[in-house]
Amino acid sequence: MLQRQARYFRQKARESNRCASKQIDNAKPSAQLSSETLDNPSSVSDNPSPVADNPSPIADNPSPIATTTTDTESVGIFIDACTQTDGISIDEVRCELNTAYENIRHLKSQITSLSPFTESSFQSQSNSFISHYTGLPNFQVVKTVYTFVSSSSKFGNTKLTPFQEYVLTLMKLRLNLSSQDLAHRFGIHFSTVSKILLKWLSIMDVRLSSLIIWPEREELRKSMPESFRSEFGYRVSVVLDCFEVFIERPSNLLACACTWSSYKHHNTVKFLIGVAPQGVISYISAAWGGRVSDKYLTEHCGILNKLLPEDIVLADRGFDIADSVGAF
Repeated sequence: MLQRQARYFRQKARESNRCASKQIDNAKPSAQLSSETLDNPSSVSDNPSPVADNPSPIADNPSPIATTTTDTESVGIFIDACTQTDGISIDEVRCELNTAYENIRHLKSQITSLSPFTESSFQSQSNSFISHYTGLPNFQVVKTVYTFVSSSSKFGNTKLTPFQEYVLTLMKLRLNLSSQDLAHRFGIHFSTVSKILLKWLSIMDVRLSSLIIWPEREELRKSMPESFRSEFGYRVSVVLDCFEVFIERPSNLLACACTWSSYKHHNTVKFLIGVAPQGVISYISAAWGGRVSDKYLTEHCGILNKLLPEDIVLADRGFDIADSVGAF
């Protein structure tokens, strides 16, 4: 409605300006004639009045000076009339347009604030809501990680704010929502979702990979949980497992064969992850093709070089690495 009113006011203003310009252009010849007559009075005396020969034209055609004056006054009155549109002056039209623009900006800001994934609205959400969508316990942690990750990064011009792009990435990692779902939630095109994920995953890898640290043995012993201490003493250094991530089927036949997982019956990439007894991620390997076995990945990813003599490594029963760990 506000946009229709703004268009109406702009149209009325343009019509008033065109009308005023037209009347001013029509008044210029008459004003010029008046000026020439006043500057050259001899022209009146050199050309006798046609009263004697043609008396009738006097009544029909008033003198040029009088006509010019009357026309000029009429033009002035008409211009004043043209500067108003249905009783509204141009200044009032401008004021109405500015008000309409302000209302539009205000409505847009209200629409943005209604989204549950903006920084302001996200801050007011419950911890269970934040944990469900991001995997982080509360807004303070979400904000701290965001500040750390985005502190030295540059962001392009997109419809979303950098914080919304960050939340979108966390939601993808936490819930594995489809690009179409995320595009609908954030009001963007699904191709934009892929660009945002690629950008933020690269940023997170650079900024957060340095936080994965292999702990020293003394640090592990000082904070060893009681459940591990009672069963294994102080020698547990890491708990190992592999996980796989689904990928699209590669067009290259060799890559397709290397990433095919007989366990998942899908093309995947496989990672080896190590978790300290305290629950902190202490190691993560590079990505390998899903075809590789857990034992081969463990022996060749470099984690065995981090073990010390008498360290205990815990793994799933099907994780056949006892000989490999004993060799180191």
